[in-house]
Amino acid sequence: MEPFKLEYETRYVAFLDVLGFSELTGKSDDESKAKLEKCIESIYKALAQHQGEGIKLIVLSDSIIISVSDEIEKLKTICIVIGFIQFQLALNGFLTRGGLTRGSVHMEESPSRVFGPGYIRAIKLEEAAKFPRVIVDPKILSDLSLTRVEFIDKICAPQELGTASIPLITSTEDGFLGDQVTHRDHFLFIDFNSTMIRFEIYSHLEPLLNLIRRELYSVNPWADKYLWMKQYMISTLVTSSGPSDIVSPIHRKLTDL
Repeated sequence: MEPFKLEYETRYVAFLDVLGFSELTGKSDDESKAKLEKCIESIYKALAQHQGEGIKLIVLSDSIIISVSDEIEKLKTICIVIGFIQFQLALNGFLTRGGLTRGSVHMEESPSRVFGPGYIRAIKLEEAAKFPRVIVDPKILSDLSLTRVEFIDKICAPQELGTASIPLITSTEDGFLGDQVTHRDHFLFIDFNSTMIRFEIYSHLEPLLNLIRRELYSVNPWADKYLWMKQYMISTLVTSSGPSDIVSPIHRKLTDL
């Protein structure tokens, strides 16, 4: 066995907590195992479009750690991958909370191990996110010497000449999401719903509606998170370019909740 050597490199790193996942991983019945297997498979499915791009991903119980090299295009890539992971998990009835930062990290997929101040900072960002969203560390903007508007423009820029922009990043500050979101703060976060609609993907809308409907009025300490998600979904549907026959019924049902 070769001696372990800790080698840090600067990478963009995200830590995601899958809400309610720990309860599922704590069960051993066949139904729970089958659902867990489906969820794990869906997480890796989110990487399918980005094979060979140097993305590292580790799943540890109810946590997901993702990192990419320190390049602006890779930052855009990790934002897309995070959005697709949120989408895939939403299809399976789970919301995601997390943080994305830039820092020193040692990360290996096999065997699974991760160390470093960048990783620790991503964990602390997840705690600060509060609601089911993946927030972007303000440190990334300062490292890139970009204002909020410049950062959003750069990350959301079209991938190819002549194509539409990708709404990867948004905020609740200054009415970015309209008047629906009652809780406002300064954090930028991954706008996964608008991104999916931009890619003409709508299969998550009904499962998310059902999840919000089921949990919003349940007697549990997480109701505020589902209220936030309801408000976020309404706001993004209002501004979406999706077909009205798909988007409008979901918007109406959410509004009526």
